Amino acid sequence: MQTKKIQRYQRMMARQSGFCWGMEYQPGIRAVRGEAPKGSRPSQLLSTRLRRVIHVLSTTERVFAQFGLYHPRLFELHEQRMLNPVSTVHPLHGHPLAVGMDLPPVLGTVEIAQALNCGHDWVLQVDEHGEPYVAPYPFLGDLLLFLRNDGGQPYCVNWTIKLDHRDFSEKNRTSIKSLNAQKRDRDKASLRQRIEREHYQAASIRTIELSREDLDQEFRFNLNFLFSWHGAPAIPDGTLGSDFDSEIKETILSGLPVNETVKSYSVRWGRQHEFLARLYQSIWERKISVDMFSPILIDSPFSIEFKDALDHYAHLFTEMEK
Repeated sequence: MQTKKIQRYQRMMARQSGFCWGMEYQPGIRAVRGEAPKGSRPSQLLSTRLRRVIHVLSTTERVFAQFGLYHPRLFELHEQRMLNPVSTVHPLHGHPLAVGMDLPPVLGTVEIAQALNCGHDWVLQVDEHGEPYVAPYPFLGDLLLFLRNDGGQPYCVNWTIKLDHRDFSEKNRTSIKSLNAQKRDRDKASLRQRIEREHYQAASIRTIELSREDLDQEFRFNLNFLFSWHGAPAIPDGTLGSDFDSEIKETILSGLPVNETVKSYSVRWGRQHEFLARLYQSIWERKISVDMFSPILIDSPFSIEFKDALDHYAHLFTEMEK
């Protein structure tokens, strides 16, 4: 067990020690066999915006990762990111968008744990002279979002994610346990959440606790559906693509289903799958507005009066709590 822990630690440190952005970022844990925790639901999402695979460890993380990637002001996303055991620079340090900004550091988790008078996980290591020593074993966060505000300045929001909000208050909540074990697991969960919150709070980064119930079910389904199309081969920009977009928008405003428009272009030009991909990618990129809280069905009229999903969930992306 200790050998596996040492291997995980060394792998995590090798991936997370430096500053990496976009294609170069490597999560502390990958969603692959041999790394994903036992009992997790790992999956991989290929993002065309970030040009890399996003590694998530649960179905709930998956939908929130998709939601983050759906937001037009997101320019970076770090999943399975290490909470540094010692105080270190702000997560935006070294990014071109943050040049000249006065960025406060994050607070080390060891220091926070000491202030809370609670334990911290450790791992046995051997130095270059063959001498053994213990090193703090890092916590991992779920999703750290990098966004731009109205003025174009970058900021971060930290999302910590569970299937159920009650899971934040008790570790292994659904297990059968004694009252003493229940209290111990509640204390562990509370301290774990507090350490992560204070780690980022020192750098003026807001942490939000999220679970599946925080997102409308139909909205979750639509995100997953649209994401499945967002990287598919599609009709490219140009006269044909522009004409298709215009006719789709006119069809929507006329209160008619868009499937006839897709069909007419496909009969003339072929490549039906690519016309569908362009339609769904236009919705994903918010070039065509639809009701994300209702099923996206091309054989039924799209509603033209609805609440924008990003307005509805704007509080999940704001730099400061409102």
